[in-house]
Amino acid sequence: MYLNIQLNRAQSEIDKGLKQRAANRLKNVLNTYPDATEAREMLALMYYESGFLGMAGLYWMLTDPTEDYIRECIKVYKESVKSSSIQILSDLKYRGDKSGLSGYAYKKLTAIENEVISRERSTSYKSKKTGNHSEKETFKEKLMSSAPFGIVLLCLIFFITGVIVSITWVINLF
Repeated sequence: MYLNIQLNRAQSEIDKGLKQRAANRLKNVLNTYPDATEAREMLALMYYESGFLGMAGLYWMLTDPTEDYIRECIKVYKESVKSSSIQILSDLKYRGDKSGLSGYAYKKLTAIENEVISRERSTSYKSKKTGNHSEKETFKEKLMSSAPFGIVLLCLIFFITGVIVSITWVINLF
């Protein structure tokens, strides 16, 4: 019931030319009902008609590309993210139960997730093997790597200060 009301409101907003409001409404519907293919289709079609082919491709990513314009939009979207499965999965933001999806959408989403997992495994293996760190070193790691040097330097300063104070004390005795 709520889903149909929101879809009808979004359609009336699109008809009135309030596309930004309709897009926000449809995105909220997708957050609430991730497997609502009607909302995905409506959002993709709205972006396509507005000329945003990449965004239309994102929302058609889980749709069986039966038409040439759908395939073209998906291609434009993939080119915009350089076919990065990690970026595609991040942009999809699918938070629902995959079992509620259609057969094509389920297979597509599972394939993207598997590609991300295999890419992460191969990347972590390479970084361990070569010793190269692809991530930036954190402040804590930098601090821990420079701590021994700092302790030795501090001990040296204390030693020199102690020697100078001792010499001045001995000189002041005579």
